[in-house]
Amino acid sequence: MLMEEALRRENVTAAYARVVSNKGAPGVDGVRMLGIPTTLDRLIQQALLQVLHPIFDPTFSDGSFGFRPGRSAHGAIVRAREHMAAGHRMRRYLQAGMMEGGVVSARTEGTPQGGPLSPLLSNVLLDELDRELERREHRFVRYADDSNVYVRSRAAGERVMASLERFLGKRLWLRVNRDKSAVARPWKRKFLGYSVTVNREPRLRVAPESVQRLKAKLRPILRRGRGRNLAGVAEELSPVLRGWVACYRMVEVKVSFEELDAWIRRKMRCIVWRQWTRPRTRFKELQRRGLDEARAATSAYNGHGPWWNAGASHINYALPVRTLRKLGLVSLLEEHRRLACSS
Repeated sequence: MLMEEALRRENVTAAYARVVSNKGAPGVDGVRMLGIPTTLDRLIQQALLQVLHPIFDPTFSDGSFGFRPGRSAHGAIVRAREHMAAGHRMRRYLQAGMMEGGVVSARTEGTPQGGPLSPLLSNVLLDELDRELERREHRFVRYADDSNVYVRSRAAGERVMASLERFLGKRLWLRVNRDKSAVARPWKRKFLGYSVTVNREPRLRVAPESVQRLKAKLRPILRRGRGRNLAGVAEELSPVLRGWVACYRMVEVKVSFEELDAWIRRKMRCIVWRQWTRPRTRFKELQRRGLDEARAATSAYNGHGPWWNAGASHINYALPVRTLRKLGLVSLLEEHRRLACSS
């Protein structure tokens, strides 16, 4: 009966439209990553998903947030903060080692990673873990394979870690990824890119690893900017910066936004300093932007490198924040404030 429903013309047509709209890269049929299913596989999986999802999703645990309608990573973050605020401040953080991106107990079994059906099957499998946590009356949040249990002491965390590792191995045949699993205070770990402060009422902040990932993503754009005008660089940066702020719009401690804004502005000024290749050019450009002759000369011939000069007062005066804003550079802090006011 389910297969008949899945193969119904209307359902397959809808599945085809969804696969096409996702613009997914070809899988093994296009000689790409072996973990990505072929176009035909994705079509079949999507057709099955449209039939199976309405059946299974209503049965899932309230502690499950990943790949579910009406639920999101931000909802998982809110729930986690509620557990911490209630005094459960020792976190047992567990990831199943072979579950990154989909349900795979071994590379030769399960749904290929990246397929439309993978998230649903992941939730079907791990719902058994959720129910075990509920049976034990633990406070927990799970997003895909990232499961967090909140307890009151390290001893309790160690006990839970050991018992659930046994449960996953014996009942679900899943191996815990020890490199990504730990018993620790929440403010020493990250969850979905966020971390928290040590306060009794925890405040959300951007995890340091998330900041480093953004910088790594921006560096190639900024490197390419050495031969372009700043407006073009700012235009390329804008969607990345706005998307990043949208992911972290729930952040309450905004120091990361301020520091990143300063870092990006310095990188932009560094581009300009490199473009003013010679000291004579730098002298003229600094003068044109309002520096007096003596200060422009001292600055242009100081002998320091681009990064040092990009942080110095003379280039900050010549290229102030308002000028960079006029060129289209997005401020993470201002974008965060805008989103906060509109929500």
